[in-house]
Amino acid sequence: MVFGACQRTIRDRSPAYPSIFLVGEKTAGFTSVEDLRLPPQEGHQTVLWRDLKDQAREDLKLPFLDPTIDFPGRSPVHLRHKNVSYDMAKGVCERLFRLSLMFLITEEAQYKDLVMDQIEALYDPERWPMWCDQSHMRHGEPYVDIRTFRISMWVALAYNWLHDYWTEEERQYIVDGLDRRAIQPFWEKLAQQPFWYQHRHNWFTNIFGGMAITAMALGDAHPETGKLLDTIVPEMIAFNDFFGAQGEFNEPPGYAGAVRFSTEFAEAYRYYTKNERNLLNEKPFPEVCYWVLNHTLPPGRLTAFGDSQIERGFSSMATMAAAANANRDGILQWYYLQNFTELQSPFEILWFNPTLKPTAPDGKLPLAVAYPAYGADLISRTSWDPRSAASVVYGKAGRETNHDDNDVGQLCIDGFGERLIVDVGKPEPIYPLDYFAKTQYNYYTRSSLGHNVLRIGNEEMRAEPNETARGEILDFWADDSVGSYWQLDLSPVYENAERVSRTVAHLHPGLVVVHDYALLAAADSLDLRWHTIHPPEMSGADGFRTRSGKAALSAKVIELAGKPLTFSTDHHEFKPPYHLTRQDDPLEQHYDPYVRIETVGREVALFSIFVVSPADDPDPVWREISDGWAVQSGDTDYEIRVETEAILLSKNGKQQMRIPLLPGAKNNSR
Repeated sequence: MVFGACQRTIRDRSPAYPSIFLVGEKTAGFTSVEDLRLPPQEGHQTVLWRDLKDQAREDLKLPFLDPTIDFPGRSPVHLRHKNVSYDMAKGVCERLFRLSLMFLITEEAQYKDLVMDQIEALYDPERWPMWCDQSHMRHGEPYVDIRTFRISMWVALAYNWLHDYWTEEERQYIVDGLDRRAIQPFWEKLAQQPFWYQHRHNWFTNIFGGMAITAMALGDAHPETGKLLDTIVPEMIAFNDFFGAQGEFNEPPGYAGAVRFSTEFAEAYRYYTKNERNLLNEKPFPEVCYWVLNHTLPPGRLTAFGDSQIERGFSSMATMAAAANANRDGILQWYYLQNFTELQSPFEILWFNPTLKPTAPDGKLPLAVAYPAYGADLISRTSWDPRSAASVVYGKAGRETNHDDNDVGQLCIDGFGERLIVDVGKPEPIYPLDYFAKTQYNYYTRSSLGHNVLRIGNEEMRAEPNETARGEILDFWADDSVGSYWQLDLSPVYENAERVSRTVAHLHPGLVVVHDYALLAAADSLDLRWHTIHPPEMSGADGFRTRSGKAALSAKVIELAGKPLTFSTDHHEFKPPYHLTRQDDPLEQHYDPYVRIETVGREVALFSIFVVSPADDPDPVWREISDGWAVQSGDTDYEIRVETEAILLSKNGKQQMRIPLLPGAKNNSR
């Protein structure tokens, strides 16, 4: 389609545009085009602008994107299948963002022309048959999903930001296309009461938030803007009550990047209402950012609980910048700067405040935290060094409401920035077709078999109903100068047991002990698997060790009543017919290794001891002492004693911690 040229310049714009995320002229409390036209001279902003310009230069090399075109960040698997996957939607949305922003700053017509070329491609049913992921078509027509309303949002924002540079014909073309490809399908899908509307998680905030911003950006240009906002805004604000009291997200940390949908909505709403209400000052935004901060481990990865990717950091750094700015929070600013690697989103340019000084959390935040809601996660670290803490221990008692694994009770250990006792993550490169179906536990990544938890009678732990198939934190204690411990009741997920509990203690700098207790109705088989970053090496009759990069781990596992244990090492792999992605490509085989400890009994108490040390230190030296064990690790001597009612941990001859054994789990063997 060929449109007539619009000859407006930045000087004769209407003061009404842009109006969402940006305003035209300097206005207190808002980011303006005038602000952006003043190039930064120093500091982090120069890095952001450098990255933006580099990415925009790449944008100029292609006339448009569609699912058949390769571009930086495009998944080879999804490209081969021409899928509107996450990377495809992200790529086209951020392209529109960058090109629109660069045009406003430079007024160079090449950027505006490419914005329209991209919109025309998106509206072309040959190039873009649908704005929907192939895997989501199973939910039925109309084919709209979490890709659709990311795209509609950025087409609408391009309309809004460049409003005065479009001709009337171009503006109507954009509005009509959005009505046809997003707005009317939204109403049709909502009338079906889809799963994402009934069960609130990232799909809900993505779709409702994206459509709300679409409507705000179009304003009076679309006759249903008021109806859309009346439908969406109250429910988006109400979604904030779904977060836990301490900011817990209802999905695993690996999906916390989805908080950006609520963040974008909050900022758009502030602009739309002329600063009437800043939701980013309210619960849950500061709290969930601290939840993310606590779940971030050296050197910058998130805890891999639930259905998360391993070795992945927080994917919405712009959210952290926005919350830091809105709350004048120096610790969140510190997190943003410490974990910045490159420009993730142009929103960082709009939301990063260079005048806010970062504040390190040392001495201001505790080294150990417990979050009781949803996953019920617990994290204990020896320092706030963002690159390498001597040890970090992290576990969970609960279950998330979406993207949950059968990992209730999971425990992992890091040392010096290295993963040692690990979560095996999720299938790569993409999910199998039945990964969310009844057959899901045939994939070890989903099953209790693939986690560091007890398995009783070779049965899966109970997963449904979600709200009760979870454990509980019974006790949590922490002292930054010593360490921490926690005690979990895991009985609700073991239908074949009367009582199951796990007690974990972390004594700085590198001792971790785990007491697993199970009382069954009748004798049965039990096994515990400790998954290691590399294939473990057995050490003696009851120990093993592994090392990775800068860290080493030495371990011993004992049954406290003296029951015989069988040790073996093995690895997982995806096996037919559970070895294919949803597009029938082979899943990547990582051959995740583990140590398996097996026994039989009605009442079992497995006691695991781990010592983390620098990889270049000599191996720790273990010896038995009265009622326990002594371990020499470098210049630190640990003692672990198990009495009838408590576990005692000492360091260099001084008792540091007394952990009471739970009722019913007391050690009657000594």
